[in-house]
Amino acid sequence: MIENPTAYWEDPWAAGRRYRQLIDSETAVRDRHTGPGGGRLALDISRGDGALARPLADR
Repeated sequence: MIENPTAYWEDPWAAGRRYRQLIDSETAVRDRHTGPGGGRLALDISRGDGALARPLADR
């Protein structure tokens, strides 16, 4: 869990990055709740850089 979200975002925002990379705990949750795709559909409704959609597409 991110203790101070504001501080967490300050450096990426200042550097011109509007989206941050997933942290290990978020990646673990994603992997725990998704399995092999096997042709299943996935809908990415976020407005990010595809950090969630790309791994789903690879499955």
